[in-house]
Amino acid sequence: MYVHGLGVSRMSTVEFVGPPRQVEPLTVEELQDSIRRVSGTDVTITTMLSGTRWIDTARQATTYRAGRVLLAGDAAHVYAPVGGQGLNVGIVDAANLGWKLAAVVCGWVGEDILDTYTTERHPVAARLLQNTWTQIALMRPDPQTRALWEMFSDLMDLDDAHRYVADMLAGMDVRYDLGDDHRLVGTLCPDMNLTLERPDPDVVTAVTRSADLLRDGRGLLPDLVDRAEVRDAAAAWTPSPPARTGWTSKPC
Repeated sequence: MYVHGLGVSRMSTVEFVGPPRQVEPLTVEELQDSIRRVSGTDVTITTMLSGTRWIDTARQATTYRAGRVLLAGDAAHVYAPVGGQGLNVGIVDAANLGWKLAAVVCGWVGEDILDTYTTERHPVAARLLQNTWTQIALMRPDPQTRALWEMFSDLMDLDDAHRYVADMLAGMDVRYDLGDDHRLVGTLCPDMNLTLERPDPDVVTAVTRSADLLRDGRGLLPDLVDRAEVRDAAAAWTPSPPARTGWTSKPC
């Protein structure tokens, strides 16, 4: 059992004695009793602005599409809030599904493309269920789990292990199978340094980051080798910012 200070004027207790029985909103008395039970101190709470409970429920729909019914976010998957990953995964669900729905409505593609939504997003949430279960397991207060947590903590000092976990929590390790072996195909676009190279040595080389080009929230189609087919595909769209050519990339 743990008591955590989550920042200014925030407090959380974690107990491993089963889910709370109450279904009504969290009360001052319930939180106070939990803090006293966990900390062993005679704490008195005089004011609570808001309060909530969470449990380690983990569930996932078997499919995200049934005809004209499509599930996303918490309708498709729920899990403990550790790591704060649920919101991110739900947003990417919507991004994955949104353009496919638009393409079907506009008649650009057939409805079968909607089946790729489950194919691509279901494994992502399944893995998220696994890693949240892992985090909850590492929080248990028994001596065996504490020993495991200390070993895991040591592993996190290794750059490769730290990067592996960080990418997993951020969703940067997601890769859809699109039939191409290049390491970036089917992944979320990483932040990259983009360098505008000119043959004229008197022109100053310009450098920007891909994240800077996405700040206006519009779609971005990078053409890093100045290909005619990419220009033709984008011809029907008004570029914002104006199209730029001559860019090369260096992933950060």
